[in-house]
Amino acid sequence: MKKLVLLLPLAALLPGCQKEYQCTQVITKHINGVEIDKEQHNIYSDHCITSSCFNYEQTINDTLIVCKTTCK
Repeated sequence: MKKLVLLLPLAALLPGCQKEYQCTQVITKHINGVEIDKEQHNIYSDHCITSSCFNYEQTINDTLIVCKTTCK
């Protein structure tokens, strides 16, 4: 019985016990409709981060920044 009690906390550390999302974030910058820069980042999260905080368009002067995040 003591062995079973000791193994239960270890089971919580095994993969698959907690959902983890692998997300891809792509940030592109456009000036006057021409793409000048594109960055891609891989992000790991406990939550699906496809909310408006991680998907947006922002215009500063003549530069448009588009951020799109997809999770699986």
